[in-house]
Amino acid sequence: MVCFQTGNFEFSKHIVTTTKLFKITVSFGGVSSLISVPGQMSHASIPEEVRSERAFPEDLVRMSIGIENAQDLINDLKSSMDSYSG
Repeated sequence: MVCFQTGNFEFSKHIVTTTKLFKITVSFGGVSSLISVPGQMSHASIPEEVRSERAFPEDLVRMSIGIENAQDLINDLKSSMDSYSG
C-alpha cells in the first residue's frame, strides 16, 4: 500500500482516472495494481464535518501495488502526472 498527497484534489482525480495499468477500486488486495482517491470513494460517506475534524486529506491518492513490472507502473504514473494541465 502506498499513499501520497498531490496538494490538489483535481490533480489527484486526474491521476486516478488517467493511469492505464492501475484499476480504480475501493477494495485493495490481490495481484493487480489498484488506485483510488479515498475522499471521493471509500470515505465519501463519512460526513464532511467528521472528515474535516480528523483532517482527512481530500487529495490523498492510495495505491495497492500488484505484480506488474515496477518500471511499467512508474512510467504509467509519470505519464498520468505529466498529462495534467490544470
